[in-house]
Amino acid sequence: DKGIECLQKATALNKHSAAAWNGLGFAYNQKKKYYKAIECCRRAAGINPKYANAWNNLGYACAKVGRNEDSWTAYRNAVKMAPKVELYKKNFLIANERMDSFKSL
Repeated sequence: DKGIECLQKATALNKHSAAAWNGLGFAYNQKKKYYKAIECCRRAAGINPKYANAWNNLGYACAKVGRNEDSWTAYRNAVKMAPKVELYKKNFLIANERMDSFKSL
């Protein structure tokens, strides 16, 4: 909670800090406040579209609330920005499997 409070202050002081918005989104993911995490991670990715970690955190939050297409897109963007990061590739593969399972219904 204290971390969230500090990150909220950081985003208030610098509304253009992708790192602060991503950090806040990550903290909200940890607290299972996924809709707030989505909002913050989208903001971070909007400020810096090449910020792979923001895309990854966005993908996680979207997956947790059942936004599978948004999750897939976010993870795909994370992989595009950082193709050598194994975590991003793994998350993208999981999102692919999730999408394939829904298509078969």
